[in-house]
Amino acid sequence: MGYGWFVEYSNVDDAVYVLKNLRGCPGLFFQIKSSKPGNQNDVPFSIKPENHAMELVSPRINAENHSSGVHGAPFSYSLDLRYNHLSESIPEGLLSPPQLVLVDLSYNKLQGPVRVNISHSLVRLRLGGNSLTREVPSSTCNEAGHNLTYIELDNNQLTGLIPPESGACKKLALLNLAENQLTVALPPELGNLISLQVLKLQMNKLNGTIPIQISQLQKLSTLNLSQNSLDGQIPSEMTTNLTLLYLQGNKLNGSIPPSIGNLRQLLELQLGENQLSGDIPKMPWSLQIALNLSSNHFSGNIPSSFGDLVNLEVLDLSINNFSGEIHVSLTKMATLTQLQLSNNRLSEDLPSFGSYVNVDTRGTDVKKNSDVPVNNSPSAEKSGKSVVVAVLIAIAAAFFVVGVVTLLVVLLSRHYCRGNNERVQASEGENFDLQIIQSNLLTSNGIHRSNIDFSKTMEVAATQTHRDQFTSKTCPISS
Repeated sequence: MGYGWFVEYSNVDDAVYVLKNLRGCPGLFFQIKSSKPGNQNDVPFSIKPENHAMELVSPRINAENHSSGVHGAPFSYSLDLRYNHLSESIPEGLLSPPQLVLVDLSYNKLQGPVRVNISHSLVRLRLGGNSLTREVPSSTCNEAGHNLTYIELDNNQLTGLIPPESGACKKLALLNLAENQLTVALPPELGNLISLQVLKLQMNKLNGTIPIQISQLQKLSTLNLSQNSLDGQIPSEMTTNLTLLYLQGNKLNGSIPPSIGNLRQLLELQLGENQLSGDIPKMPWSLQIALNLSSNHFSGNIPSSFGDLVNLEVLDLSINNFSGEIHVSLTKMATLTQLQLSNNRLSEDLPSFGSYVNVDTRGTDVKKNSDVPVNNSPSAEKSGKSVVVAVLIAIAAAFFVVGVVTLLVVLLSRHYCRGNNERVQASEGENFDLQIIQSNLLTSNGIHRSNIDFSKTMEVAATQTHRDQFTSKTCPISS
């Protein structure tokens, strides 16, 4: 009996891909239907054991053939059908061919259960963004030789518990079961996933406590258990390789363990929307993205040690019972852009933060200074500084140019006056009779080129009285 899928495409000119080497799926049936008006013919394709190739016309239909397989297999291949309109259930046998290394069926319309017959060669299984139901398969890695490294079943409708048998997936680096309807407590067997780096279980209905075995995952860098119903305390020990820790939206109680300060690679810590209380330990200086302690039961003064988080961008302490003044040490947080302090019992004056820090003190008795700017960004402050610097440079340049021009005028004036005085003195010493220098306007006999006779005028100008009028020794610019 064959198993079929319905694939819809909208453009007959879409690329044609070749799906190769599906010898392990006899009877697998694909029906390609065009949704383009005027083209309503269904084109069926069937994969038979003797057929090694099949053409599929559909956007994003993709298959990749690998020249070398897993563990010396002659070939391997990947099946990539993400972001299509695949419906119904996953065909039986699709995940079992011995050369299959990757299956990506994410973001389709698949229903029904996840098939448990998975090839030993499969490395990555991506089925997120569908409508898959029933439980997570318990026999995914319960046989020796499995190479499964990535399992992504997020954003489905899976129910039940996380099977303890999942701990047998020794090579698993990523397990994503987020946004399902999983219930019951986390199995301690998760601590056996010695290669696990990313564990995402957020937005389920998990309850119970966080198993201490989680601390055994030495390679774990991302742990997201947010938006569940977990209770109890935060484990006293956590793996020191954590960079992202999301525990918000649960029912965790007690205090934050002091060992949290040993997470030297932690970039973001989300503990909001819990029932935490008690003293807040010193946080790791590596925090950069956010520290969220909002909606808990913390009281007393805001720890001054927060000022040591000089790389932190967002600090959310809202909806708690903090009291007293806001310690001035918080102003040392050079990269801080968001400081949420609303709905606390804080009072006194607000310290002066940078103009790029958005400080929210609604629901408190904190007095804001009128000169404390809010809702400004670092880029705006830098832009303002740039404008001021540009104006100062322009003014300085203008003064320099004016000074240089003035100096040149003074020097040229002195030179002109000195030369003129020397000529006049020489003329007086030799009893020199002033003469009108002939130019191109006059001929040699004093007759203008336009036949006007200037000889009489020249005689008058040569008298002593008129000569004195032309030989003044004064100069408008004196030394």
